[in-house]
Amino acid sequence: MPPRQQSIQGHRMTHSNPLPEVDSDPFRLNRRQFMNHTLAFLSMALTGCVDIEDSDSQASASGASALASSTPECRLADTASDEIAPRTRFAHPGLLNTSADFERMRTKVANAVEPWISGWKALTSSYAYSLDEPLRPTVEIERPGNYGNMIIDMQQAYALALVWQVSGDTRYADRAVEYLDAWSSTVTSVTGSQDRFLASGLAGYQWACTGEIMRTYEGWTTEGLARFQSMLSDYFLPLCRQFLTEHNGLEWTKITNYWANWDLCNMCGMLAIGVFCDDPDTYNEAIQYFKHGRGNGAIGHAVQHVHPGHLGQWQESSRDQGHSTLGIALIGSFCEMAWNQGDDLYGYRNNRVLAGAEYVAASNHVLPSGDFVELPFTRFRNIHGLQTGISNKARPHSRAFWEIIYNHYVNRRGLSAPWVSRMVEKFRPEGIARGYGDQPAFGTLTFAQEATPVTTPSSGVTVRIVDGAARLDWWGCANAQHYEVQRSLSACEGYRTIATIGADKTRTYTDNPGDGTWYYRINAQTPQGMLVSNEPVMVSMPGELIFHLRLDEGSGTHASDATGRTEGGILQGDASWSAGHNGLPCVELSGASGSCVELPPNLLKDVADCTIAVWAWVPENPPRDCWIFSFGHNDVSYFGCRARFQYNPWSDRMRCEITKNSSGNHNAVDLIHSLNFHPQNWLGNPDGSFDPDAAKIRQWVHIAMTLKGQTGVLYIDGEPMNSGETFLMAPFQLDDTPQNWLGRATNTWNPMFAGRLQDFRIYNRALSITEIQALASS
Repeated sequence: MPPRQQSIQGHRMTHSNPLPEVDSDPFRLNRRQFMNHTLAFLSMALTGCVDIEDSDSQASASGASALASSTPECRLADTASDEIAPRTRFAHPGLLNTSADFERMRTKVANAVEPWISGWKALTSSYAYSLDEPLRPTVEIERPGNYGNMIIDMQQAYALALVWQVSGDTRYADRAVEYLDAWSSTVTSVTGSQDRFLASGLAGYQWACTGEIMRTYEGWTTEGLARFQSMLSDYFLPLCRQFLTEHNGLEWTKITNYWANWDLCNMCGMLAIGVFCDDPDTYNEAIQYFKHGRGNGAIGHAVQHVHPGHLGQWQESSRDQGHSTLGIALIGSFCEMAWNQGDDLYGYRNNRVLAGAEYVAASNHVLPSGDFVELPFTRFRNIHGLQTGISNKARPHSRAFWEIIYNHYVNRRGLSAPWVSRMVEKFRPEGIARGYGDQPAFGTLTFAQEATPVTTPSSGVTVRIVDGAARLDWWGCANAQHYEVQRSLSACEGYRTIATIGADKTRTYTDNPGDGTWYYRINAQTPQGMLVSNEPVMVSMPGELIFHLRLDEGSGTHASDATGRTEGGILQGDASWSAGHNGLPCVELSGASGSCVELPPNLLKDVADCTIAVWAWVPENPPRDCWIFSFGHNDVSYFGCRARFQYNPWSDRMRCEITKNSSGNHNAVDLIHSLNFHPQNWLGNPDGSFDPDAAKIRQWVHIAMTLKGQTGVLYIDGEPMNSGETFLMAPFQLDDTPQNWLGRATNTWNPMFAGRLQDFRIYNRALSITEIQALASS
């Protein structure tokens, strides 16, 4: 299924199969039937039929007007942003600011409008406003070492360029050009310890931003512009690319050694240099890393855990707050630069950047009592050890950069960002500190926007089955007074308010509606009236069969999805058909490289509770670290079941695990989120002996794993073998999973599974032991 259709499926329509029957699924729709139902439902939503208010709803009772809207500002953004096309040309100026931005600054400052005039005063009162600061060009830039000289000159040139753009005074433009020319005609290398990669990224993108501002100045010669471009492409860009592809030599052994800001600064460097030097390949490479990179700067790793209310735990929150705030500053710059080229990364994966920014802002907010806000934290283990909570180191941190995040989400898009808003209020107007050069200054002047009128209801609504209940999360509206959670048995009518959530509360609600197919919408009460959602979400309770490969076709290379939701699986390599369970055909995997079944992408995108089950047959004890099934974003971030894992020096076990912190060689560092079978199943005995009968070699075995809330249970032939509250991370936390397989890992170097598989199932709920036993006996 194409990515957009897959996403619509995950958020809009699902079909119910509450009973785990092998041969009688009541919703065995084919793909065309499923899409027809989906499109019909979307058509009803977009034509406004879901704006009907039930007479019992609070909205009708209060007499508030129902303001329906289908404008894109507050709509779920990840489906559109997934389709970003490679860029072939650029708009100039188009990094942190555009021509329209500079015109806005000029107009607002000329008319002494707040907050722009305060931002202008912060600029003109800083040391960087001076025309008399000396130039400090350096032949060999070293970090650690003489890097500080470049920071001061880099800040000076940026400030002078802004003063020229706002005031029109060419003295400042001429002086800014002197800085750019002096450095580009002097620098011959960027070097140092591993910190040279921080220099390449942090300075590379800021130099490029200044050059982008000045490229329209007639007083900068063609030769000077070309030489400055060469300086960035020859000395800064290679280090940015080297770090993101090699991670200082640790790419394939300890990639998670480097926290998010290391990746992010070099991502910014590549993106900015790509635009400034008119290098689409470099720009597109940076965009792809943001979406799919292996390191901690990729968006799914940087915002590593999404808590209720779309609150996104930041990857460095357990490290310290200085680096956490730096990470948000960098990712904000990255998204703003892409936005000014027409690419919306702010909205990618349902505003995941905002989720992280809100978490870091809340982490650094001090209550009147002097205490910090209590926030959820999911512990994890990485190369640096067990991470158990938000670090108090450098907390609260005074980094002033929040305008870039606030003005996009609140003023441009009309979303609520309460914690970021508090930070803006605290630090406005954003100025500069001499020598403090991790990100450009003066954000109040450069990023402040007029507020967009809020005409759209709550957006980004998700509903998942979590611990057996329906959990809703959503993004709020910038001017909401409260939210109404409404539920109905119909997509188009009969909605009743079941909860009212204050605008100052976390935007989440857990419902236990009983069995059936339920529709939910979130309305927002504003001073202008009630904004009624026209995009309901649907959930079938208690859950359903969402993917089913019977694997009994017996010929060809295609395995059909019996639910009709996807296009099914594809046999790869020398995978073939053989005699299966109960006389039916099955798929046989040889164990040779490439022998597996490829599954559709993103099968677990919105799955929290789940059951994964399969029949399996092996001719001998499986090789260590081969996988029965796996779902992964890449080889660092994945979920699956190993047929055999070395649990300790004397015992191997079957093992299910989920992690975003693989060490890079596919041996998970994050051992918190895992569960192991008893070693008697398939595997050798603890004393080193091996009994094929006890290990169930050359016989069909039913394997199932259930996850409900944080509790996982592993079953062999319907009998629970192990259980525990070990899974603090649900499958949907992996975000998108383009690599899904039967019989192999998400990498290419682990051994392949050798044996036979049949009747592979995924449910978005945890089946009961009775239901598991029914599957195992059928």
